[in-house]
Amino acid sequence: MVGGAQKVLEMSADHTKERIVFDRALGSFPVIQHYIANMVMDIDGSRFLTYEAAWRFSEGMPCSKEIAMAKAWTSEAYRRVTATGHQIYGGIGFTVESDMHLYYRRAKAWESHPWGRQF
Repeated sequence: MVGGAQKVLEMSADHTKERIVFDRALGSFPVIQHYIANMVMDIDGSRFLTYEAAWRFSEGMPCSKEIAMAKAWTSEAYRRVTATGHQIYGGIGFTVESDMHLYYRRAKAWESHPWGRQF
């Protein structure tokens, strides 16, 4: 999930550099910059929670709480990142020309998957 979210961020950032709107690059608009920043925060949080859980597991330390936190946060963050990516891409994100819809479908599946979400 962290890797998928990272790929969505990279695709979205590239799109904002290439897409011209109102004679400006899409990435020059503050709202798009905030979207990208929020995506980075979600991905970094997911990555660090996952690393912490994996480290504790590899050291033989108690880690059930850390694993549950990593799974819950990462599944929600992955869905948020892909939804934001769709906002950036607009309608083209739902077409076959873009892989954005594939990442969004995977994120939605993991969100409802028993391994992806803890209550």
